Amino acid sequence: MKQICSRSLLILVCLMTSVLFLGCGVHADLTLTTGKTRQAIAPEEVKIYENATRVLGKYEEVGIITANGNYSSTNLADMYDAMRREAAQYGANGIILGEVKEPELGDKIVHSISGFGGKRAGQATAIYVFPEKQ
Repeated sequence: MKQICSRSLLILVCLMTSVLFLGCGVHADLTLTTGKTRQAIAPEEVKIYENATRVLGKYEEVGIITANGNYSSTNLADMYDAMRREAAQYGANGIILGEVKEPELGDKIVHSISGFGGKRAGQATAIYVFPEKQ
């Protein structure tokens, strides 16, 4: 009987550890809207724009990026970095930030008790800004 309880406890600890590791970080995906992709670039080359009026010059939309992560182990910088990495894979050299939704208080409470829930989610538009003509 003792051996069964010990084994069950070990399995429970392993599962909870797996949940903690899987819940960390930010995951981002890009959905193409133009069908045009370019050669991948370095994420550091992707500029972040607060809104579309901040983009100087002509640009085209490449796709919509959605990102989410556990609010207690990520921050906005992590979310923006994940968005930049995703945009860079498709050759987008800019992202226009959209809304970021923080979890509601009830979700935060459930997360603090169970480790589940409490997701931060954001959206951005990946764009390609055309080079200026010289």
